[in-house]
Amino acid sequence: MTAPSPLRQALANREIRLAETAWALGIGAEGAFVVALLVYAYQVGGIVEVGLASLARTLPAGLLAPFIAGLADRLPRHRLLVAVHASRGVVVACLALVAWAGGGTALLLLLAALEGVLATLHRPSNAALLPALARAPEELVASNVVSGAGENIGSLVGPAVAAGLVALFGVRPALVAPAVAFGAAAIAISLVRPAAQPAHQAASRRTGWRRAFGGIAALREHPSAAVLAGIGMVQTFVRGAMTVMLVVAAAQLMSLGDQGIGVLQAAIGLGGIAGAVAGSAFAGRRRLSGAALLGLVLWGLPITVIGLLPNAIVAIAVLAVLGIGNAIFDVGIFSLIQRNVPNRVRASVFGACEGVFMLGVALGSLAAPLIVQRAGLRGGLVLTGLILPLLAVVADAVAARSGDVPAAAADRRGADRRRP
Repeated sequence: MTAPSPLRQALANREIRLAETAWALGIGAEGAFVVALLVYAYQVGGIVEVGLASLARTLPAGLLAPFIAGLADRLPRHRLLVAVHASRGVVVACLALVAWAGGGTALLLLLAALEGVLATLHRPSNAALLPALARAPEELVASNVVSGAGENIGSLVGPAVAAGLVALFGVRPALVAPAVAFGAAAIAISLVRPAAQPAHQAASRRTGWRRAFGGIAALREHPSAAVLAGIGMVQTFVRGAMTVMLVVAAAQLMSLGDQGIGVLQAAIGLGGIAGAVAGSAFAGRRRLSGAALLGLVLWGLPITVIGLLPNAIVAIAVLAVLGIGNAIFDVGIFSLIQRNVPNRVRASVFGACEGVFMLGVALGSLAAPLIVQRAGLRGGLVLTGLILPLLAVVADAVAARSGDVPAAAADRRGADRRRP
């Protein structure tokens, strides 16, 4: 009798299923919210306002992430996720009300910033929770593949729903849907019952600046994880710049209208579903740096193609390829980071990484209008897309030396199994 595949093992685990359901709902809600926010910003003030909206959502989040990431090391992670999803739902609902009432841009940006800060707790808390739910090393990597699939399903459905709502009813009703989805995610994660909790005693003794910068200190102690975080920051810089540029390109170059950014973001999610299948091929591999580097190439080249051939059909096709690359990259990069840090600081490390990644998006959002001003919209897309393939070439030797170390996850997993 053959043993079940790691993916089947992961999906047979009730707690992982619930956690992954909440994860997908949260990603879908975030995707719908970002599309609605950026469309609203574009209607208000064009590319500059889009850049400001993206900057407002990501810069405070990136700066504050190291200060709040330690919550996932000191609180039960599934309960923290309940609070995160519920709070994001409330903030987005308030933002929808402000938009309906014709509130000022400043208040909208403030609420977007608050939602972004809350968002920094989503990925690190989920990533730190999964090792406590997985019953074997293969199941943990497989759960990351499931997370990639859920992320891409959410990234498909969320923007698609937002695009449909924008086309049919306008941008303001499109802000209501993500608030509802965040509420559903809170309900799903509230049903999770971990069999074990990590030890919180060491974390609880940390105070002040040591607690705030625990994740950054842990990255300094684990250089392999720091290298991976740096690679991820460049990738998110490109993501931020691309997102701002695509809002304008959809309306001006492709004649897709205000809902065009939702269509293009949904294409990324559609490709990501196929990419999750491709990512599953890496689930059982000991070396994962190849997945991360391949993901970088597949991430960057489609953006360059859009700049060269700004056609709606071409853009949808190549962004699906980008989605494949995104899924492969995520499986590689997050599995490598998990392997390279112990559980006692894993949530703090992911929190620091989330801050680094959000800062990357913020810098990309800030840079996009400047790049377009200097190189034009099409030239900006071409140049931005070339960054990641070049990074893959440069990072190949570094990742091979230091980023693909199969850390002693099996030795540390015993700490994940401690009973409360």
